[in-house]
Amino acid sequence: MFFQIGLLLIVVFNIFQVTNGTGNVEIMFLQFENPTGTTGTGECCDGFRPFCMSSCDHRFSICLDNAFSNNDIQNCPYGSQDTGEITDKDQIYFSSLIGNVSNPLNFNFNAWPGAIRIKVDVWDMDENAHDHVDFMHTVITATPSPNHTHAIRAPIRLRGRSILDIAVRIFCDENYYGPNCDQHCHRRDDVTGHYTCHPKVGQRVCNNGWQGQLCDVDVNECSVSNPCANGGTCINTLGGFRCSCRQRFTGVNCETALGSCRQNFCHNGGTCYIINSTVTCNCPVHWNGELCNERVTVCMENPCENNASCSVTGSGPVCACTDGWSGNTCNITTNNRMDTNVTTSTPKPVTTARPNIPQEPIKIYLEGEVTNNNEEQLIQGLKELIGDYSDVKEDYLLQIEKRYFRGENGELVTELMVSVVSADSENNTQISDIFSQKATDVLKNYLPLPLYGGAVTEIPRPLEEMSWVEENWYILLVISVAVILIIISVVIYTAVQRHRRQERRRNFLARNSTNIQASEMDQEFQNHLYLEMHSGTPNGVDTNNIHKTSNGT
Repeated sequence: MFFQIGLLLIVVFNIFQVTNGTGNVEIMFLQFENPTGTTGTGECCDGFRPFCMSSCDHRFSICLDNAFSNNDIQNCPYGSQDTGEITDKDQIYFSSLIGNVSNPLNFNFNAWPGAIRIKVDVWDMDENAHDHVDFMHTVITATPSPNHTHAIRAPIRLRGRSILDIAVRIFCDENYYGPNCDQHCHRRDDVTGHYTCHPKVGQRVCNNGWQGQLCDVDVNECSVSNPCANGGTCINTLGGFRCSCRQRFTGVNCETALGSCRQNFCHNGGTCYIINSTVTCNCPVHWNGELCNERVTVCMENPCENNASCSVTGSGPVCACTDGWSGNTCNITTNNRMDTNVTTSTPKPVTTARPNIPQEPIKIYLEGEVTNNNEEQLIQGLKELIGDYSDVKEDYLLQIEKRYFRGENGELVTELMVSVVSADSENNTQISDIFSQKATDVLKNYLPLPLYGGAVTEIPRPLEEMSWVEENWYILLVISVAVILIIISVVIYTAVQRHRRQERRRNFLARNSTNIQASEMDQEFQNHLYLEMHSGTPNGVDTNNIHKTSNGT
């Protein structure tokens, strides 16, 4: 009774469930450039013009607003985030971090409005007051992708005084569909329904053999038409049917006549033989069944003993032992087991899956450079390619090595050497065949850069990021000019001071020479007067009176 009530509640919930929907806007920062290395007012971030001491310490504030709203950085109905500070860089190539904040940034929404305005405020961070550098904004209109895996990043450039390149992708959360991510659908295959969800609109799509609003009503294929050929008997089952074939016929629909090895009679590379008018398939490794269409797993060989259950993990088979047993294959009795008549058997060998790396890596040549900005997109594209064109379901690992070449016209070419690490060697073969057999038009849809098919020439040294000197050459130029001007000023000042000292010295010597000549003439006059006074009384002058007059003066 309680089970029936619970089942009824689940059905009612699935019919009348109303949701607001959920989705994400993912913004990845690619690169930023502040061409002048100054604030919004044209001042140095550190120091004073023309001698700016260092580059700016940038931090970014991101705001998501309605498409037709204003540019108020505080109005962010779809979320806002602040990045970390990136010190002493006017040109930034972002990696997985923006300062100390993870890149890309994620913003969640309840219902996609069709378009949003992205607003970015840029600041120079200082110990005291922060300086505003720039404000940029743009409006994007898009339809969300149905899920994260198939969402494509769209490159967008925001431009103000500075330049910011970002990549945006918008996608619905799991189990949400539609142009606004507001259609909820959770695929199921149980007593409440048997259906998947339409990848775009999210409507229920009944599995084969089921019908009804919740896809919980069995379809009797045998009553509609007899799907069994060659006189086979149709037997209806829940969600399907099976055919009981007459002798000399086989197949799901009894469509294959035994006794003839037609093309591809045996599946998955099996070899067909006719023995006593009976067709027999000799199956390759890992395949079994009448037509080699049943894959053999490690657990089918039953390595677990004493009623233990077997499951396969990434490292091989694992045995879940029943009470009283332990060990890798459950062949060892535990202390609390009282059955003394049980004897242990020799353990069966358990094969452990080991990674298998192809001898020759897959080589791919792309026109352009694979950097931190597009390497994640490259890996995701390769995984999507493998998922779309192979039946590889087990875990595998892609190892990528990069080398750089020059193309025929001097363009940069990246050589990718892709190695596949997988526990199953057949997976490696399938993945290798994808790259060797698929046309260029197929491969290019999964790669972030165009394929290159011309001749290449190896570059002597690998690409490196610019050194500090190359990146800040203009700072060194300003410093060098300033030093030269200072040296010239010092030389001119020294020469002027030296000329002034020499001029003062010449003036001083000239004045001293004039004074000496005047002193010598005065002394000669006095001597002449003295001789006249003591040599007699010429012209009848009384020498005593002259002497007295001279002394009395």
